[in-house]
Amino acid sequence: MRTFRARVVRDQELQRTLGSFQVFAISLAFSSVAVGVFATYDEVLVTARQVGIRLWIVAAVGQSGRPWRRWWSPSRRASR
Repeated sequence: MRTFRARVVRDQELQRTLGSFQVFAISLAFSSVAVGVFATYDEVLVTARQVGIRLWIVAAVGQSGRPWRRWWSPSRRASR
């Protein structure tokens, strides 16, 4: 009985397809995020000028470092 179950599970395939509406929804989501980022950056450049450019870099570095702080936290190292 065990070999039959293993054979059935091994022969099954999961087929995933995206319809036209799903493709449209994904592309709309990506473009909305891109428009939001560039609009915010434009607003910072207009209102804050040179300071805004420097603060944008600081914010980007801070956001990219956030997952690493969680990964290297002392509580995580102690549990290993």
